[in-house]
Amino acid sequence: MPIDTNKKERGFTLILSVMIVSLILALIAVASVQHIVLFRKSGTAYEDEFRAKMLAEGCAEQALLKFKQNATYRGNETLTLNGDLCTIRPILGSGPFTLETEATVNARTSRFQIKIADTETYQITQWK
Repeated sequence: MPIDTNKKERGFTLILSVMIVSLILALIAVASVQHIVLFRKSGTAYEDEFRAKMLAEGCAEQALLKFKQNATYRGNETLTLNGDLCTIRPILGSGPFTLETEATVNARTSRFQIKIADTETYQITQWK
């Protein structure tokens, strides 16, 4: 009994088509997983950057309060706020004064700076 080559070719074409479709679906799945992982990492990085920024600003507010309470306060200390560390750098100047802080959360660093006109009015001329 002779083998029908037409059926054999159709079977080969069907198997080849299934393999190509499977390969395309596998590539889509891998790309989707990579996208999800990247999206998750970028969300975590954004959160760490935001936390570092808020920590540096909170540290600056603490330093400003200490400076207002004691005009001879010169910074140069490390504080713990909600379990995270921030650094108050030495206060520069003799009027105007520059108060700088720095905080790092999971390798994301943020710096904050306040410029104060004088110790009589404590007018803030810059807040960034």
